[in-house]
Amino acid sequence: MISNNLFKVSLGKKETKKFLRGVGDYYFHNPMDGKHCYGVRLSGDVNKFVASDHGGAQIFSQCFNAFIDSLSADYDDLTHLLANLSEIQHFRKKGLLQGVDFDRFTDSDVILSVVNYLESTRWDEKCKDLMKMYLRLLEVDDSQATALAIRQILNDN
Repeated sequence: MISNNLFKVSLGKKETKKFLRGVGDYYFHNPMDGKHCYGVRLSGDVNKFVASDHGGAQIFSQCFNAFIDSLSADYDDLTHLLANLSEIQHFRKKGLLQGVDFDRFTDSDVILSVVNYLESTRWDEKCKDLMKMYLRLLEVDDSQATALAIRQILNDN
């Protein structure tokens, strides 16, 4: 039932940034690595919201953009960003998250925020390795603009 949709709950509470980080009630334990499972929330709550709410894809993209703009230039926040981006692209390739198409355009608000975030600091080797790992995942899932942005940052650094 949509009233139990945690993404919709996070919208009402103005907690979408917590939702996208997997903090508090939005955390879903991944038994494989013991960390938050981003995919469960995106393929479940967000996908259902996008599918059932007229304009849901646009609302989600706006929330995701605000999330990116709130991130700190550190390893933990880079992990939150890349995990979400990778899962979003993975589910888009599977036909979920219909209308969430920011990855197709290098000038979309979300991609511009990704580029701005990635350019905001000089990343250490640990962060670069993380970007390389997620770049491979994004490329497997046919990412266009996101993969291009990450490739450019890695080449420039």
